[in-house]
Amino acid sequence: MTKKLIVLDLDGTTLKKDQTISNRTKKALANAQKKGHEVMIATGRPYRMSHMYYHELGLHTPIVNFNGAVFHHPLNTQFSEAYHQAIDLKNSTRTARFLNKLSVRQYRSRSTGQRILTRTK
Repeated sequence: MTKKLIVLDLDGTTLKKDQTISNRTKKALANAQKKGHEVMIATGRPYRMSHMYYHELGLHTPIVNFNGAVFHHPLNTQFSEAYHQAIDLKNSTRTARFLNKLSVRQYRSRSTGQRILTRTK
């Protein structure tokens, strides 16, 4: 058997409409883990809004949050130091000013919650 990495999105896929994980899904993921496969979450949500699912599924893998902007391991405090590189405030401010000069506006999608950048005329 070849070991697989199963990466789960949460909203609109793993989670039901009531924001819970079905027993069927939990059993299928637990069965995959018992067979040696790894399961992890990759979501647009921040960690504070996804940690409960991580623990509910009994995961021990890293987790991806904020649409890939944050990649960390909740059970390994040394992991972030090796893989995390934040954008400093100076560069963030420069980027925001540059976008303002281009008349770029930011919106948040009501359906997905994702940020959308558009250029105004």
